Amino acid sequence: MQSAIQHFLFDLKKEIKKSAVRKDIVSVILIGSAARGDWVRGKSDVDFLVVAKSGKEKRKVSSFFRKALDKLNKKHDLRLEDSCTDEKKFHNAILNAVLKLESGFLFGVPFYVISQEDFDLVKKKISDRKIWFMMTFVASLSSFLKNIKETGKVVYGADLVREIKESRLSFFDHVKIFLVPYYILALGFLSLHDGKTAMNHAIKACLLEADDELLLLERHLGSYDKDEHAYERIFSRLPYNIEHLKKCVEYRKNFAGINPKFFGTLSFLFHSFFFILTSHLFYLLNLVKR
Repeated sequence: MQSAIQHFLFDLKKEIKKSAVRKDIVSVILIGSAARGDWVRGKSDVDFLVVAKSGKEKRKVSSFFRKALDKLNKKHDLRLEDSCTDEKKFHNAILNAVLKLESGFLFGVPFYVISQEDFDLVKKKISDRKIWFMMTFVASLSSFLKNIKETGKVVYGADLVREIKESRLSFFDHVKIFLVPYYILALGFLSLHDGKTAMNHAIKACLLEADDELLLLERHLGSYDKDEHAYERIFSRLPYNIEHLKKCVEYRKNFAGINPKFFGTLSFLFHSFFFILTSHLFYLLNLVKR
């Protein structure tokens, strides 16, 4: 599956090099599942952080990336229209509001363009109000940079990944990391009348929780797909959680074949909530013992 991503990245780099906006781009960094090596066609999106030289060039760079990704998505059959929330439209107003919320906070969007004026990754200086709000109240800046540092791959331009300095996670970083899976799961409950969308959010929340636990316990930052045994060693006293996580991975890989009924979806959402809650309690107990 990763071979499709490699061919896609090769063509994307060629598109950038022959474009007029290449001089306006500082760096293009691949993050997320495609960078970690567990991308799934039609289920995983692609995540790029694009750094432009200045704020006035962002719109032009965004327009180029939108067109390039649309073209290469069709060429390589990545099926991003099935996985990227900004590509989806529903007749239901609630679902559209949910998708708008996701896209506004970097969930499920194929790329996000910042300028060096907005957000200096290396110096950790944020000038853009929207990014500042997100990194202050929604996400953890330290964990975001740690994620880029450990898994990000430079596709084009300067190697900003190598220049990012490691930083320890504060108490508030831990709190924000804890809250994000609940936020994603809440979007699943809001999407309950569309079973597949609700299941998708629950699966995403649980897999993110597993990845977060590996991060918080200062293990190698990767994904549950790759660090399955590390997670199972840590949570050996919670066999239910391990089984639920295996079910999430199986559903993710065979998502097209899932046809959930209302009460089955509702049950899975509550089981996912229990999974996240007990994982957090288990983590806190381990923290106290230290």
